[in-house]
Amino acid sequence: MSIKGSCEKIKIETVFPIFLIFTVLSAAIRTYQCLSIIEPDTGFYSKSNFTIAFLYIALAVAGVGMFLVSYVAKKVPISTLPQGKNIPLAIASVVFGVTFFADALMQAATCISFSDVIAENMSVVPGGMASYLIKSGIAPKGLEALFAVLSAIYFINFAVKYFGASATVENRKILAVMPVFWATMRMIQRFTRTISIIFVSDLLLELFMIAFMMMFFLSFAQLASNVNSRHVVNKVYAYGLIGAMIAVTVSVARIVVLAVDSSLAVVNDPLEVCDLGFAIFAAVFCFVMLKMPREDNITLRQVEKLRKEHDEETQEN
Repeated sequence: MSIKGSCEKIKIETVFPIFLIFTVLSAAIRTYQCLSIIEPDTGFYSKSNFTIAFLYIALAVAGVGMFLVSYVAKKVPISTLPQGKNIPLAIASVVFGVTFFADALMQAATCISFSDVIAENMSVVPGGMASYLIKSGIAPKGLEALFAVLSAIYFINFAVKYFGASATVENRKILAVMPVFWATMRMIQRFTRTISIIFVSDLLLELFMIAFMMMFFLSFAQLASNVNSRHVVNKVYAYGLIGAMIAVTVSVARIVVLAVDSSLAVVNDPLEVCDLGFAIFAAVFCFVMLKMPREDNITLRQVEKLRKEHDEETQEN
C-alpha cells in the first residue's frame, strides 16, 4: 500500500506556512553569515559558528516537511494549467522571463570577455580546444545563455496567455524543457570551478538550489505540456518551494551585502536575479494552483491502473 495521498487530515496548503517561516529564518541566518563569518576572497567560513549547522538543519527540516506534506496530502490541485486570465501568474511569468534575459546577457558578456583567451588557444588541436572550453566553463556559459533566451521566450509566451491574449503553451513541448537544460548548464558550471565544493558555503547552497530547480522544471514541463502529468503535482509543490526557499536564502543575503558593504561580497559569486525570478514564479504558480479543483494524490502505478480499467470499460461498451 502506497503512503502517497494517504492522509486526509493534511492539506496541500500546509506547505506554505512551512515555506514562509523557514524561508525568512534561513534568509536571516544566511545574511548574518555573509556579513560576519564568510571570507569574501574564498567563500569559506572564517570561523566556527553555531549558525553553520543550524542553517543546514533548518533547510533540511523545511525541505523534508514540504516534501512529506505534498506527498501524503489526500487531495492536490488537478493536473492541468489554470484557465483564463490570471494577472498574478502573468506578472510572475514576465518577471521570470526578464530575469532569464538578464542571465543570458550576463553569461554572454562573460564569454565575450574571454574572446582573447579563446583566440590564443585556437592553435590547439580540436580535441584540446573542446576540452579547454568545457573545463574553463566557457562552453557551459554559452549554452546557458542560449537556453536562457529560449526559456525566456517560453515564459513570456506563458505570460501572454495569462494576460488574457490568445496564446497556447500546451503545444510548446520543446520550449517547455529548455529551462531544464538551462539549469543543467548552471550545474555543470559549478563543477568547473577548481575549488572544494564541500566547505564553500555559497557553492554548496547553489548546488542544492539548482538540483531542485531542475526537478521542478521537469515536473512543470510535464504539467504544462500535459505529458504524463497526473502524478506530478505534488512534485511541482515540493521541488518548486524547496528550490524557491534556497534561492531566496542565497539571493537576499547577497542583496543585503551589496547594499550594506559591497566589499563583503564573495568573489566569483555575484547576485543572479534569475534565482529570485525562479523563487517568485514557483511560489506564485503553486499559490495560484490552490484555486484549482482537487483530485486524489495518486502514484503513477495507480494512474496506469485507472487508465487500463477505463480502456477496458470503453472496449466493453
